[in-house]
Amino acid sequence: MLYRILRAIRGGYGFAAMALFGLLFLTALALVFLLPVGSVVVLLGSILLLVLVWLGSEVLGYAERALARPLLRRETCPCCGGELVRTATSPVVDPALSPPIDPTPAAVLQCTRCPEMFLESGEVFREDPDFRVAARRGAR
Repeated sequence: MLYRILRAIRGGYGFAAMALFGLLFLTALALVFLLPVGSVVVLLGSILLLVLVWLGSEVLGYAERALARPLLRRETCPCCGGELVRTATSPVVDPALSPPIDPTPAAVLQCTRCPEMFLESGEVFREDPDFRVAARRGAR
């Protein structure tokens, strides 16, 4: 349950950060005409806030992976509670590219109930479809 809540927060974190910086931009834009020094303060504050937002993103990612690891060791899906099956992946490698652009892990844990796939570290595995299409075109 806690994993799902944390994953939902992490999913919307980027949009919330972008909305926050958009509001700061509008505030700085209004302050340019009302109080020019205030816009400089908002600019410097938003640069410092950028570091804090990045740190928050890293902490959320670490917490999500830490909550997922014990469930993955028990071969239980953190999202739906289904059974996980170890699936071997075969990377599509273009001989012209060395090393491959998208290094695919040797094995992932795939849920039998939902379409989620996880790495051993607890991170959700997302395959890059653009790389697969480009690699197949280049291999022909």
